[in-house]
Amino acid sequence: MTWAYDFECDMPILGILAALNQAGPWQWIERDKGALGTYISSVFYPFEGFRARIYSDPHSPGENGPRYTADFWTEPGCEVPRPAIEAAFRNMLVTLSARNVAPGEYWD
Repeated sequence: MTWAYDFECDMPILGILAALNQAGPWQWIERDKGALGTYISSVFYPFEGFRARIYSDPHSPGENGPRYTADFWTEPGCEVPRPAIEAAFRNMLVTLSARNVAPGEYWD
């Protein structure tokens, strides 16, 4: 299953990386992919069969916001329900002082 959220944040992508790693509970690393540019990905998977990424909105210029997309992927059989993943992520959005959070488009 895949899903995504768009949000706005005044931090650059590496500022988001630092803030989320400081706040926990998930750990994040910097990555790079041609289509997405610099992005961050969860590496300490809090849930088996789960992945999260945050990247600058592909419809916006540049890699440092203020518009970002967070996408989520769970493999079949992931035992953690989507509401639990979203609740943890909503707490992270508070850490980032994110605004204008809305359903987004998953990019692969």
